Amino acid sequence: MENVIHYSEFSDSAKDQDNNRKHPRGNSMKLPVVKQVIGPSMWVGLWALALVISAVTAELRASSEALNHSPVRQRHKRVWLWKYFFLEEEKFNPPHYVGKLTSTKASNETKFVIKGEGANSIFNVSTQGDIYALKTLDREVKSVYNLTAHLLNVSTNMPVEDPDPFSINIIDLNDNIPVFPPSYNGSIPERSDPGKQVGGSATTTVTITVSDVNDNMSTFKKKLFKFNVEEDKEEGFKIGTMEVEDKDEQQNKDPVFSIARATSSQPDFSNVFQIVRNQLGDGVLSLKQKLDFESRRTYSFNAVVREETLKRPPDDKGAEASATAQVTINVLDVDEPPVFMEKAYRFKIREDAKVTTKIGSVQAKDPDAAQHSVR
Repeated sequence: MENVIHYSEFSDSAKDQDNNRKHPRGNSMKLPVVKQVIGPSMWVGLWALALVISAVTAELRASSEALNHSPVRQRHKRVWLWKYFFLEEEKFNPPHYVGKLTSTKASNETKFVIKGEGANSIFNVSTQGDIYALKTLDREVKSVYNLTAHLLNVSTNMPVEDPDPFSINIIDLNDNIPVFPPSYNGSIPERSDPGKQVGGSATTTVTITVSDVNDNMSTFKKKLFKFNVEEDKEEGFKIGTMEVEDKDEQQNKDPVFSIARATSSQPDFSNVFQIVRNQLGDGVLSLKQKLDFESRRTYSFNAVVREETLKRPPDDKGAEASATAQVTINVLDVDEPPVFMEKAYRFKIREDAKVTTKIGSVQAKDPDAAQHSVR
């Protein structure tokens, strides 16, 4: 076998060349040696590897069975069932519901008890586990309350299971105004050249919105209003609109209208007319009773507008809190039918009276000012 190996590697003779022609690759003569050397070693290695894998598998199987049957390492399902508890700050009119404690061991023979920060003073729990906040809370004062839940037997007051901690988190609201940081001071030597930098600088935009309030008095757009009304209009008829002007925004206008009280020179017509406010804040003049041209042809009075919710003194009227306008109403005549002088007439006649016998007479008149003849 050694001759074969050396023959392939070192022979320079003609015989070698002849053998090389028969076997172009000289090291191919080593194949029998390689098979004899590597073959047994490879099978021994594979057999050893299989033995190791078998041993490890058996050990893992034994460990798994031991773990499954071990009373110490066996895990139990948790009996407390929790929710996250959150409560908004600054909630008025307590108590407020926070959440509910639940447990798989809870029954009619158990009760829930809480201990910890704010227990029974700020927070309370019912026997069924309902948690309530008894006070209005402020997150800036305290943001989290740490407590412990206990489940006790109602009769013995003994714990049914181990206590478990939980927390109540207070949700922040935008209830604090922004605050500027402390002021920053810089310095610069006197006689410094123009343009010398004092320090780093930055700019920002501050927007302040001025909200409107009712601080301007409503006033009539005209000092004199004239209206014409026919005498046959019914009660509730809208005579006209008395427009007012107010510098405040629409939602802040609050005019109240009235008819001026009687004076020595002006009667009180509040029983004949009324002024009410419409959706635009103007005054609507309407009838409270029917008019009669023959009784009165003209009405004249002062209308008054004032504001009860006005910030005093108003910006545009000094100390004055009301405004007036004169109203003149002309009653127009309507051609009315004639009316009898009496509401009822009674006459007597004998049963044997002649056909042309005069029974009596009735009288009627024209109620209009023209006094047309009636027949």
